[in-house]
Amino acid sequence: PGKYKLLITFSGSTFTPKQLFCLISEPKFALAINDNIEEQTIKTLLKSENSAVMYQAFKAFNKFYRARDFVFVRHAFTHNGNFYLVDKSLDNINFPPFMTLVRGEISVVWGVIQDAKSQELRLYGDFAIINSGLLNDQQEANLSLRYLSGFKQLLSQQPDSDVQSSMFDIDWNIDKKEVNRQ
Repeated sequence: PGKYKLLITFSGSTFTPKQLFCLISEPKFALAINDNIEEQTIKTLLKSENSAVMYQAFKAFNKFYRARDFVFVRHAFTHNGNFYLVDKSLDNINFPPFMTLVRGEISVVWGVIQDAKSQELRLYGDFAIINSGLLNDQQEANLSLRYLSGFKQLLSQQPDSDVQSSMFDIDWNIDKKEVNRQ
């Protein structure tokens, strides 16, 4: 699989970590932050687990490369004041692939990290993408890089004070387990 790292630094950003987390985690913002995404929806919300089964489709690159789609589980948590998302493709018989799309696989670990010293807000993404289909290595890389380049739109987003997560309880903190044991 193609493995990629993404780092976007917001210097002097007016985004709060919570606002940036909401932008990348919520399907309603997917098209605004990446113009290579055709659709992103919640298929099943597991609110008690701070997780969801998600569906995402990328736009077709051209008439020779059909659109790709992905079904994955998304889990959100906070740790030490930072926000994290973990996306992992899964096979789900309730969401079979379409004939007009190619089903790919994606694994992503997202981190929204506030640097205390520099006051920079950083968005980290660690991706493994398999676009599937009849692609050579260069075509596979081109499709993945095209998707990743779409995140440059984040740099033109203006923070909105009412950006909130309807999907996840972002105050859910894995550190709470430690507090409850004591």
